[in-house]
This record gives sequence, structure tokens and C-alpha cells, in this order.
Amino acid sequence: MPKTVKDCLIETFEDLNEEQFKKFKSKLIDRKGEPRIVSFSSGQTEKHFLDVHRTTLIERVNNVNSILDRLQDKGILNSVSYSDISTLPNDHNKMRALYDGPLKSCGNKGKDDLLSILQELQPYLMDELMKK
Repeated sequence: MPKTVKDCLIETFEDLNEEQFKKFKSKLIDRKGEPRIVSFSSGQTEKHFLDVHRTTLIERVNNVNSILDRLQDKGILNSVSYSDISTLPNDHNKMRALYDGPLKSCGNKGKDDLLSILQELQPYLMDELMKK
């Protein structure tokens, strides 16, 4: 099983002697730039990528039925939702219904799954949005 980031950090910190660990902590405190680690202590959470780009995705994603197939395979869509959304007249309405229904209830895990599907099926659009 591959090591997680946490495992690598723990292993690295265990290898530091007391003096090296003090030096590490000192460098963290004395650095001049902004921290790259996001602090969630303020109670605010960041919006998911799909929520930030909701309007653009509704307007520009095409071939939504292929996306619905994959979401159903992953268990994010049940057969009723799949049928309801796939019979809508155009891709805009399908994406809007997907956002307003199943994506709202599946949380970030379901959104992460949709994001990976979109990256696979709509690579140029997703590359463009990732650069914004």
C-alpha cells in the first residue's frame, strides 16, 4: 500500500533529532511569505470547484448523458434520478437538474467523482477552468 502524505511526514519528523526539529519550527515561524496551508480555524470553508464554476459548467458541458451513465455506475444517481434527468430536452437543463438534485445531496465526495468524470470527458473545458 502506498504511503500517505501523513505517513511520510510522521516518518520524516521521527527522523529529526531535537535540534533539527527546533530549527524546522523556527524556519516555519520566521518565514516571510504567506503560508501555503489553508487554515480552517475561522469557520469558513472553501467552495468546491464545481460550485465555483457552476454557471460555466451548466452553460458549456455537453454530452451529459455519458456523464449521467458514469454517475449512475458510481451510485451517485439512482435509476429514477437518471431517468428524470436524461429525458430533459437539452444539456443545460440536464446539468442544472444534476446540480439542483443529486449533487446537492451527495456532498463533496460525489462532487469529486463528477469532477474526475468531467476531467476525463471534457478535458479542454476543465483545463481552461482549472487555469482561472
